Amino acid sequence: MPSYKYTYFHFKARPETCRLLFLLAGVEYENNAIDHDKYWALKAAGKLPLSQLPILETEGKVFVQSRAIQRYLARKFGFYGNGIEDELLIDEAVETAEEILDYAMPWVYRELDEKKNAESRKDYWESHGPRLLPFLEKRLEGSTSGFFVGDALTVADVSVFNAVDILYDCAPEELAPYKHLLSHRTRIASNPKLTKYLGERQLVPIRQTFLGILALKEEEKSK
Repeated sequence: MPSYKYTYFHFKARPETCRLLFLLAGVEYENNAIDHDKYWALKAAGKLPLSQLPILETEGKVFVQSRAIQRYLARKFGFYGNGIEDELLIDEAVETAEEILDYAMPWVYRELDEKKNAESRKDYWESHGPRLLPFLEKRLEGSTSGFFVGDALTVADVSVFNAVDILYDCAPEELAPYKHLLSHRTRIASNPKLTKYLGERQLVPIRQTFLGILALKEEEKSK
């Protein structure tokens, strides 16, 4: 059996999906959850091929790009459906979930100026949220199994759960109209393979963590 070491920051963001896939598969791995000080140490030591996280280390090799790692783990652990039609539907849901977080990043993660953050959040819920979330809501509404693809859990469910879970931390009231997505979030969170981890993980203030990272970047530029 290969050994796995997964390195990412200790807050939950898009790469959290990979941690959940390990748990759902029952595959042991080293969850190397680090702070920004350790990130800069890894970068200085030349251990980050693209100077960014996450990285997956297995069998003496280092792999990068969160979505590539996510697809690899999903295929490896059997969470990628059955056949290319399933894969297409899975990719649709995953890419939509990723887009949800892409547009949410300014107000969820990075913007600490309260006025700019409020403007970014307002724009999100007037444009991007109402475009993306109903697509996933309708997919679940039309599902007889409660899963996005077929009658079993796939990486589509895990990715959408992660996106909705992150939004729910910051904007539960805006998600209230999306009953199927909220029910799906509750269902995935209650999976016995995840409950312990989800209950114990430390929810680090993401915006403050990113501020620390950005400050260190500016410091490095000035040297």
